[in-house]
Amino acid sequence: MMNNLLKATFLVTGLMLGSAAQAATVDHEFADFGFFSWSGGNPDVRFSRTPTLDVTVDEESVFTFTATDGYVVGDEFSLVVNGSDVAWDSTETTSRGYFSGSAAIRLSPGTTKIDLRVSTFAPGYTGGGAFWKTTAATPVEPEVVVTPLPAGMPLLIAGLGVLGIMRHRRKA
Repeated sequence: MMNNLLKATFLVTGLMLGSAAQAATVDHEFADFGFFSWSGGNPDVRFSRTPTLDVTVDEESVFTFTATDGYVVGDEFSLVVNGSDVAWDSTETTSRGYFSGSAAIRLSPGTTKIDLRVSTFAPGYTGGGAFWKTTAATPVEPEVVVTPLPAGMPLLIAGLGVLGIMRHRRKA
């Protein structure tokens, strides 16, 4: 049962050099990775491989998404989840000077749409390529909130006291 809950369908959709949209289905119990590229610069970016991912899970889960530039130093990306900009949890410059961003994304049951956008182009370039990777989706453990009952202890003490008094009166 848990394996079925951990499994998700990971669809990568895109245009491959003018061909019809292609989709790949991946058992998201495992990590995944891919590559995307673009040309044209702002505002007319054309992706030859679209960095749009549809992730479907059966239960509330979390997974880590990472994007790393792989073409020219200076490109940077923004992350969009279900149409809203999401801040990277961490960004760094790799040893070769490339941008890399990583974010833990909380997935609600159903399908979550994840998009990458080129937010900064390398000086003098209007095209490039980058890699993305994910970790396996992990179910989120429900939070257990303990609600204290502040009146519970005085009521217990009062009840035991009444029982003690009743017992004492019976003996007398």
